[in-house]
Amino acid sequence: MSTLLSRMHPCSCLQGSCGQVSDDTYYRVDSSINQDLKYNVPELLRNIQAPSLKIRVTALKKLYELTGKRQHLRVPIVCTTEWNVVDLLTKCLFSQNPHDSGNDTVQNNARRIACLTLNNLSIPYENKAVMMFGPGSTTLIESLVQIMRLKLPETYLVCICLMNLSFLDDAIEPILNYSPFTVEMGANSKHVYPLQQDGFELNKLNTRSARLLRTRRSAIESFSTAHPSTSSNKQTSIRPSMYSRSQPVDSSSLLRALESMMQVYMPFLMSKVVSVEREAIRWAMGLLRNLTKTDENCASIAKTNIPCLISFVIRDSPYPIVRWTEDSLEDWALLVLSRLATNYDGKEVLNKCDATETVFRIIGTGGIHETRANSIILSLAGG
Repeated sequence: MSTLLSRMHPCSCLQGSCGQVSDDTYYRVDSSINQDLKYNVPELLRNIQAPSLKIRVTALKKLYELTGKRQHLRVPIVCTTEWNVVDLLTKCLFSQNPHDSGNDTVQNNARRIACLTLNNLSIPYENKAVMMFGPGSTTLIESLVQIMRLKLPETYLVCICLMNLSFLDDAIEPILNYSPFTVEMGANSKHVYPLQQDGFELNKLNTRSARLLRTRRSAIESFSTAHPSTSSNKQTSIRPSMYSRSQPVDSSSLLRALESMMQVYMPFLMSKVVSVEREAIRWAMGLLRNLTKTDENCASIAKTNIPCLISFVIRDSPYPIVRWTEDSLEDWALLVLSRLATNYDGKEVLNKCDATETVFRIIGTGGIHETRANSIILSLAGG
């Protein structure tokens, strides 16, 4: 038994035969990791805080490479009291006002590399708990949501990071229900710029996005007609409509930021060209896949326009159904729809935007997609 247990230890690969791993082997491995970290990390963290932006970017690149190529260092870098890498990376997301640095390539590059590094660090389960519930966790989530609200090019990286964190079951509820007004704004929040409360303005989009929005205005208008978000008086014959509930989803919440981002980026789904906007919706769908595991969570999402937007992802996909591979945007969208269709509130929303007609074209294609489409149709018909 002791031999079997010793061979299950990660260090067993260091031994040349099938004998037991000695305590000295464990010590040498742990000591090597500690020395590696103590040699590299403190200097990198000092440079990340340097006055020179170029020095900061160079240090961020080295830290990203360290956490990318040497995956065994991800946990000891985060799960320690000697330094706070997550807090420093969070500050790099908004080291200056994003509206003042919109054309600053170096600054934008620093934000992108910081997001990439956070994505690497959010993969191990041990790190997920620290990043969600440790010191500076509130500031981290605030900054990620703000990037999404401002619809910066790094939005797709934010969605990946949030998706990674949501694989931790205990993190699902805090992410789903996140709002800056439901958490205590401590000293950690001083590095985050206030969330904008006004609606999205067309002139803040880049030229390519604005052009696509104008040419595909009909898609957005059809969405608004089918599912008005401002209605407060519509009633159903069974119960008051979700739009008239006393506690709607907070306008500054993560769900509303996700909803706004998806609505603005919808025109990019019409093109087969890979873009950061399309990738943002794809990884947002991956996040929603993790958030819709329970009926209660589906009810919360049904208070927004997200269900109809997901339906439009299926309706407007430029790819044939045979190209909907595993973990593709359409594959995730269909999975999320099948979960929302089993929820009472989700049925109301999906029936209003003709989700049944949207998925009906999948019938007859076979495979898991047809199975999910049948499930959606049956659920909506029984609602």
